[in-house]
Amino acid sequence: MKAFVVEKYGKDGARAAEVPEPTVGDRDVLVRVSAASINPLDKMVRKQARSLGVRYEFFFMWANGSQLRELAALYDSGKLRPVIDRTFPFDQTLEAMAYVEQGRTKAGKVVVSMVPDND
Repeated sequence: MKAFVVEKYGKDGARAAEVPEPTVGDRDVLVRVSAASINPLDKMVRKQARSLGVRYEFFFMWANGSQLRELAALYDSGKLRPVIDRTFPFDQTLEAMAYVEQGRTKAGKVVVSMVPDND
């Protein structure tokens, strides 16, 4: 079968390949993908960053303790600065979703806070 194989992070880290059909065990689920894409915005961001002499890397997050500690250390040192477009309280989750779906975000992430604001 044809597959998109990611062997390493970076510009040349992925390739199309023929691979054997996976064997599905009793506790496995085989997901068949009909179509996929690479976001052209990612390519534009990398190109713009290079033209400005800015080092730019995507950080793929897998939920594990070592990566969370690494993120915390980067944040504490000031090397990682999250960009937040807007924050919504939990009781406005539907409004937050509508905000994103309507394409109203400018830059950064939309955050739904689980902690009440204590003004």
